[in-house]
Amino acid sequence: MRLLPLAFALLLLPVPALAQPADTAFVARAEMLVDALLAGDTETVAADFNEQMHTALPPERLATLGPTLQAQLGVRQERLGARVEPGPVTTVVVTERFERATVDVRVSFDAEGKVAGLFVRPVPPEEAAEVEPSALPPYADETAYRSEDVTVDAGVGLPLGGTLLVPESDAPVPGVVLVHGSGPSDRDGTVGPNKPLRDLAVGSASDGVAVLRFEKRTKAHPEAFAGGTYTVFDESIEDALTALDLLRGHPDVDPERLFVAGHSLGGMLAPRTARSAAERGVPVAGYVVLAGGARPLEDIVEDQLDYLDGVAPDADGQRATIRKALAAVRALAPADSASTEPILGAPPAYWLDLRAHAPATLAADLGVPVLVVHGGRDYQVPDADFAVWQDALADAPHATLRRYPSLNHLLVSGEGPSAPAEYEQPGFVDATLVGETAEWIRSQ
Repeated sequence: MRLLPLAFALLLLPVPALAQPADTAFVARAEMLVDALLAGDTETVAADFNEQMHTALPPERLATLGPTLQAQLGVRQERLGARVEPGPVTTVVVTERFERATVDVRVSFDAEGKVAGLFVRPVPPEEAAEVEPSALPPYADETAYRSEDVTVDAGVGLPLGGTLLVPESDAPVPGVVLVHGSGPSDRDGTVGPNKPLRDLAVGSASDGVAVLRFEKRTKAHPEAFAGGTYTVFDESIEDALTALDLLRGHPDVDPERLFVAGHSLGGMLAPRTARSAAERGVPVAGYVVLAGGARPLEDIVEDQLDYLDGVAPDADGQRATIRKALAAVRALAPADSASTEPILGAPPAYWLDLRAHAPATLAADLGVPVLVVHGGRDYQVPDADFAVWQDALADAPHATLRRYPSLNHLLVSGEGPSAPAEYEQPGFVDATLVGETAEWIRSQ
């Protein structure tokens, strides 16, 4: 089984409670395995088994596991989170809420990265209460908007579930599509107990802006990326354009006031998404870059590793492995674009495509209204990236740049140096940021 662009989850959109950056890839793999198990895709589940697991769970027994779980527990309702447990092997605990119970699915990986254990444990009621989905932020006014279930369908056989929040208004309102960060993200951008895209959506809808968010293609259809070559257009941009079309056709949304707001990798891609919309003859009125990188992705990753060296030891040498892979990324040439051999979870074409587009330069050339938002405590997209945005847009009358000193990469306020463990703590996207961003959208 080829890995999807999972390593990017550690780069631009963190997974909770990770002491080592490579753990993020294990979290994403464990979540994909659980999804495949419940979908009956036993071939995907078993693809990374080690020899002991193949013996313990032969195909005929493995085939009964998913249906048995759902027969006992009822319909799966939602994923409450995932965490990595310390120990001699890497164990990822994926917490799932079903109709009749909440369970922990424990996936262990051996030293070679093969699946060495798969266990399901019921979560006692008192523990389940501790992993309840976070309440809505205090700035959410549920009386100010209504929620509609939608499907974002780019016509390539990969439909995506979505949620559209429409403000109660007598006149058409501006609309914005939220675009995920890296890795297989859900529509809320869930990271541990935090849901930054959900917070942005309910806050903006409470403030008069219609907001559409949806499941990411790599989350809903990971099988579509296995063993192939693809770019961020296939992974993200195409679906964002389709979501804009959906908003454009809604009777309560002003088709002349549509926006894209991307977080993390989605922010890096926001200028390209805006350009693609214009090339299709349906330009956006503006776009928002939320904690989006501006430098080559491999340089951002290198800085992240350097930062983590200062806050947590590299006990198993995984950072050295990642640095070696980054050297391979830098050595890629256009002739490598047809290769399906992944580097840090993505094929060469993915890296080459990102390298070919400088987001801040494109933003300056586009001339489309842009808001760039940066958190001063963001170690994943640090001040060095914000400086690139500042330099490129210094003389651009269409650009607004805002730095919020206390915010981390999830746009949540805190104190002191940020660290991976911070993402384990529940919080809400900063109210001032939400309000000022909605105001900027309404003012365009």
